Amino acid sequence: LNIISGNTVRTAMPYHDPRQVSPAPFTEDEGDMGVDHSLSNASSLPDVSSERETSARQSSLKSFRFTVMRTSENLKLAAVRAFQSDRVKLLRAEAKALWSMADMISDIYMVYRYYYQGETTFSLATAVCLGLNLSAQSILVLLQNRKLTWWRQLKEQAFVWCLIKPGVDIWRVLKKKNEDDAIVNARTEMTGVRIVEMVTESIPGSIIQMLALVQAGGDRSFTPILSLLISISTTALISADMTFAWDVSEARIYDPAFYGFIPSSFSSQVLTAAALFILSICNLIVRALSFALLHLSGGIALSIGIPVLELCAYLLQKAMRRDLTYWPPVYGAAGFFISCVMRGFIFLVVCWTSCAQFRHANEVGGYYWSFTMLSTIVIGLASAIAYEKKEEGDMSEWNIHIVMFASCAGMVLSHVFLMIMMVKKYRGTFFSTQTSSKYIQDLFQNEEREEQKFEIFSYHEAKWRANIGEQVKEWLNERLLGWIEEQPEWFGDVQKAMVPDWVVDDEDLLTDIRNDEVIAIISERMAIGHGRRLSMSRLSTSGPMAAFSGRMTEGSRRGIRG
Repeated sequence: LNIISGNTVRTAMPYHDPRQVSPAPFTEDEGDMGVDHSLSNASSLPDVSSERETSARQSSLKSFRFTVMRTSENLKLAAVRAFQSDRVKLLRAEAKALWSMADMISDIYMVYRYYYQGETTFSLATAVCLGLNLSAQSILVLLQNRKLTWWRQLKEQAFVWCLIKPGVDIWRVLKKKNEDDAIVNARTEMTGVRIVEMVTESIPGSIIQMLALVQAGGDRSFTPILSLLISISTTALISADMTFAWDVSEARIYDPAFYGFIPSSFSSQVLTAAALFILSICNLIVRALSFALLHLSGGIALSIGIPVLELCAYLLQKAMRRDLTYWPPVYGAAGFFISCVMRGFIFLVVCWTSCAQFRHANEVGGYYWSFTMLSTIVIGLASAIAYEKKEEGDMSEWNIHIVMFASCAGMVLSHVFLMIMMVKKYRGTFFSTQTSSKYIQDLFQNEEREEQKFEIFSYHEAKWRANIGEQVKEWLNERLLGWIEEQPEWFGDVQKAMVPDWVVDDEDLLTDIRNDEVIAIISERMAIGHGRRLSMSRLSTSGPMAAFSGRMTEGSRRGIRG
């Protein structure tokens, strides 16, 4: 009671005079009065113990919530660190390489299966696609490593024909292993090999297997369906991973206006990568199925004719916008041929996979990337609606409609989700009408670093000379003497070989940068077709493609061009 009532002692005890030796003792009546008075005061006070219990519970709940949140954040941070660790990156690279090799192995098995079942046409077509893929990779490897010894070239060829080239490329990019005598860096080589694989084997293989599945009497057992899914998912994985790898790479530093649409947070990156993957899968299903349906309805002329018309329309609009010339500095008939071939290859990849990496102004362009996705949906829906079951073994209209409509819906939903998840300022790159020439000229005019402005010479002169040629010439003549005297690390023999004669006004300065090593580089580029057939005094006019530079290192912008 004395603890509860603060005035109990003061009320119950008589006054004690400090001058007295001992206090006056309690009487029995006075003690009873004190107890009764304390009880009456306590009944009128609030329930302090109940309030303290409530406060303690609330404090414990807040502490528990804070502990849970902190533990959750720590676990999330640990997961991100583990996912981005070198060991996990290596495991992811190995998984992607194994999946790509599984696609080739499944195609080899389907060659045997088609032949065993008497479908020699499909067996031969699949075998031709595999042969084209391996042969094209072998040629690229030969050009890439032509400076190496015969033993190292033989080793590189073994990687191709043993079907482990995808794994080797991924490992080199991950470990940043660049051969000193290689023509391009590991990332650029891997991108080229993947484009070749998609164009020559993955996409045609998906078409062949889809056609064999849909046609009358087609084998619709588990094995061919699994092989088809492996081919489609491998192509989608290549497309999505190519976009993701470039966007989160050092390209963000050199070209921040285009690269960086994938958010930096771990969860957002996972969701964005999933959206890219699903978009590619659905796009490839729609294209392959529509090709098969058009083939059943109108034969090879209709199934091939529509993609050819799409390609012609694409090249025509590029020509009308004066953007047909491809950006590498390859001139003459060879330049025209390479422009048409590369434009066709990239357009085919975009049409069939919606690879967002090629929305770059140097490639298809943002607005045409979106247009191809729309045309894919229109062609797919039209072919499904027009489809009629003609023979007993054909797939039913209901099954065709379900697969086609679901795939088209998947394309739309994944694209919308991608737009929501990406960094907002990059949404315009998916609809941009900027041409390659305008993009290259803006790079020079908006860049402040000399090393990056110098990259203008790694592009085809048709992209910039008419509009900003004099500006480039004035800028170079102001700085060339300083570079020769100071010898910055980035201004080596390869860069000196890139400078055209017409840009340098001082003949003495031009002579200074034309040493024996530079002349050898120019002659070598001429030998492989990267330049005009000019006299030795004009050899440098071509400006060799920097992406084919033998001195290119990882992180250099000379490989980051769409």
